[in-house]
Amino acid sequence: MILDTHKLIEELIDTGVKKKTAEVFVRGINEAKDDLATKSDITNLKDIMATKADVSEAKYDILKAIVPIGLTIVLLLVGLLLK
Repeated sequence: MILDTHKLIEELIDTGVKKKTAEVFVRGINEAKDDLATKSDITNLKDIMATKADVSEAKYDILKAIVPIGLTIVLLLVGLLLK
């Protein structure tokens, strides 16, 4: 994000903010802006979260298929042992 600090300071001064206050305010914004998320950051995060959700759903689907098979095997083994 590009910030025209000079223009912002001038606009703050024009609205009645003291020059020193405007400079400190703009310096604070300028330092903090690097920590702000961009639209691209948010889009990337959404993609990562969607991918993780898809993986979780796939794991759940696999477990839904495996558990009945495992139970069937256990029951067959128990049946063979009791025979």
